[in-house]
Amino acid sequence: MKKISLLFLYFFVWSQIHASIIKKQPLTEYTADNNITYRAGDVLRTYKGTHSDGSFRFIYSGIGTFFDEDDNADSGLKTMTIKEITKVNPAFKNHPEIVFIVKGDDDMTYSVRIDKALEAEEIITKRPEVLHATGTRPRPRPRPNQRSSRLDLGEELLKLKSLQDQGILKYWEYADQKEKLLKTGVGTVSVADELLKLKALRDNGVLRPLEYLEQKEKLLKTP
Repeated sequence: MKKISLLFLYFFVWSQIHASIIKKQPLTEYTADNNITYRAGDVLRTYKGTHSDGSFRFIYSGIGTFFDEDDNADSGLKTMTIKEITKVNPAFKNHPEIVFIVKGDDDMTYSVRIDKALEAEEIITKRPEVLHATGTRPRPRPRPNQRSSRLDLGEELLKLKSLQDQGILKYWEYADQKEKLLKTGVGTVSVADELLKLKALRDNGVLRPLEYLEQKEKLLKTP
């Protein structure tokens, strides 16, 4: 019993010493190898987990500097909102690592080793148009005397199908929008893009869930 207590004390003291020499530096932004500058509030979209069971190798549950293989996020995670960006220099390692603290679409908190996640393609390396609201420079607005061009029908249909696959659109909502597009064509405003903006506002607490649903319903009913 005495040996067990001493062993426990040894590991406890060692863990405290190890943690105390970890250097952490908060960052306001980080430009990754894909030339995208990430900031708090930006949305990350996952691609696929690289473990054999489909879970993510470099996205972990909770907030931590030491990553446990048992804490990997499962394959159901689709989007994440960045809450904090930290430069971490663990003890006995020559190179620091950038860690994003994020909130998943399941309202759980995760830690993302962003460079490794991008390299393994667990996170989409090039932000698609449907998520252009954060993480990239916004598209330039047309000048008042510049005529806006109509959107591409096929591109808009693909965006809406992607929203259905993510669970943002119900099947019947997607079917209604598809039927409307095929009958009337596409205007100058992307419904898919506007839906993702609303979801980002809800995820960041700007819109309450009920307000989000009301705005979503209003948007889908727009002719």
